[in-house]
Amino acid sequence: MIAGEFERFTGIFDSWKFGLPRLTLETEEPKGLLYHYTTPEGLLGILESESIRATHIRYLNDRTELKHALSPEFEDLMLDALFPFATGKQRESFRQLRRQRTVDEVFVASFTDDGAASKPDIAKPGDRLSQWRAYSNSAGGFSLGFDSKLIMGGWKSARLKGIRSNHLLRCRYGAEEKREAARRIGNWGKEFLPRVLQSRLVHFRKEAGREPNEAELQRIELGSDSYALGATDGAYFTSEAARFKDEAFAEEVEWRIVLEANRQMLLDVHCSDPSSPTIHFRPGRFGVTPYIDLPLRLSSVESPLRKVVVGPSQHADENVDGVRLLLETKGIKVRTDSSPDGVEVVSSKTPYRNW
Repeated sequence: MIAGEFERFTGIFDSWKFGLPRLTLETEEPKGLLYHYTTPEGLLGILESESIRATHIRYLNDRTELKHALSPEFEDLMLDALFPFATGKQRESFRQLRRQRTVDEVFVASFTDDGAASKPDIAKPGDRLSQWRAYSNSAGGFSLGFDSKLIMGGWKSARLKGIRSNHLLRCRYGAEEKREAARRIGNWGKEFLPRVLQSRLVHFRKEAGREPNEAELQRIELGSDSYALGATDGAYFTSEAARFKDEAFAEEVEWRIVLEANRQMLLDVHCSDPSSPTIHFRPGRFGVTPYIDLPLRLSSVESPLRKVVVGPSQHADENVDGVRLLLETKGIKVRTDSSPDGVEVVSSKTPYRNW
């Protein structure tokens, strides 16, 4: 087999399925409603568009987003599990391969889970002082309580093209939990690797009619290692990198809708229909900020919105009445004594004043 034929042959392998299930996400269910804290402008935007913004992960307020997954500590844990017998030189080669990998575009929409707070007996879900400090201003603030079982429904029904995966995930803050996640993914790759290698050998023998020589075997092994690393690395980013947060943010008890998109595919879809763009942009603290609108279907019977907490305000009663009227003008039923199945609108009980 000449070199050109070997290159063509090895390229075929990358399209094969090797029989090992894809790494499954460690999913959980929130214990209560998920709350999205926002400003008055944010509330109006959400209700007007019936969607919530999933912002590109590089433009969030944690400057270490995605960097945890690239840190030497977690990289070493993953590589140790995946390639336990690798030499120092091989380890460095694997590092270089990782550096060459194109990271997918990741967008996230954030929520707070008061049911899983560090103080689980919290008496005021959707009414957290730390969040009001971050999101309310002299005109007030709001938290929107969503049913976690329904919040993904709008996204799945929209079926926007260019998005490769979407998940509702709890953020990881603790160092040991992050380490265990890195080991778990590396161990999955270790199970995957022998199947890749065996499949490549079987097809080489079938194509060439002989056993590979030493040089060919080394190339097959290197190709198998690279493929397994790529598959594992892909799982690493999609399932874990976007949910790693610095421990300083632990009080937010954050859950995220994580959308992963291939950059070129997303651009192709976006540019194919200029009248219906997939990516939007807004001015932000960190520059021109890309985001994707996540449909919520607020005026439908499948709306996930269950509660609105009106934040601390000089004019609490007027603010509550205004929100109720606003919801009704959008076709959203409001809870009353005679209509208990509508959206509950309440005023904050937190004695916070910023005016």
